[in-house]
Amino acid sequence: MGQAFATSVRNGPADKGSRLDWLGFGSLSVAIMATQLFLDRGEQLGWFSSMEIVLEAVIALSALYVFLAHTFTAKDPFISLALFKDRNFSLSVVFIFIIGITYLASLALMTPYLQNLMGYPVLKAGLAMGPRGLGTMATMYLAGRLISQVDTRWLLFWGLALSAGSMWLMTGWTPQVWRNVGSSVGISIVTVLLVQNTQVNHEQIGAHITGFNRLLHAWPLNSVLDPVTESGRAMLDGMISTQALWIAYLDDFKLLMLLSLAVMPLLLIIKPPAMIARDDHGPVLE
Repeated sequence: MGQAFATSVRNGPADKGSRLDWLGFGSLSVAIMATQLFLDRGEQLGWFSSMEIVLEAVIALSALYVFLAHTFTAKDPFISLALFKDRNFSLSVVFIFIIGITYLASLALMTPYLQNLMGYPVLKAGLAMGPRGLGTMATMYLAGRLISQVDTRWLLFWGLALSAGSMWLMTGWTPQVWRNVGSSVGISIVTVLLVQNTQVNHEQIGAHITGFNRLLHAWPLNSVLDPVTESGRAMLDGMISTQALWIAYLDDFKLLMLLSLAVMPLLLIIKPPAMIARDDHGPVLE
């Protein structure tokens, strides 16, 4: 949004007659804002049983309709459809969307994961996440150097492969493994899935806690985790909730891994980029 806004405001002498498409910019902003609120607050308010969620859904769809109708009919829309005639540009939009989900969503998952499941205090969780930022800075610098010497498709391929491999390793995390060895819209989606999967997992695991489960009658479990007593039920519920949340995190990591793998075949249809001059190392964005 920020880049599109910046490129829409022109100050050159040849563009004095150009104006920012405020209707397109405003309708797209409202659609994104309403969608973000819809996803962030839907789980808390019971989705469409809440009038707020219904209003946010209506506003998001209405604003999106206005944006699309205006974009297809306006002479100089906020986002020019001619841009999408370039195959590389269209594929790049898909890549940056998936990369935004896998990078930022994993970052949003990792902090509560460390604090809620691993028992890390806030400061220790921040220190554990610190090397991620250092790695990002190092790879951005390295990409700026390599982009003039290596086919960009290979950089994308290895970046997505490393991301998918990391997510695959994270799907096998357990408390013992971690202690011995030791993250916009995409964030909202994985958060919603985390909450929903936790509830589903809790129900499925809890279904096995019955009087017919022989494990609950074995000593010493029968003296501690007795579902007949109030303290036993409380301990069982706490254990089930922790396991359900753990499985939900692993499911989210698996989803991010699959998203990284799903876009990799698109590299085959990207046109080979022209090599940039070796002494031209422009700033690397995103």
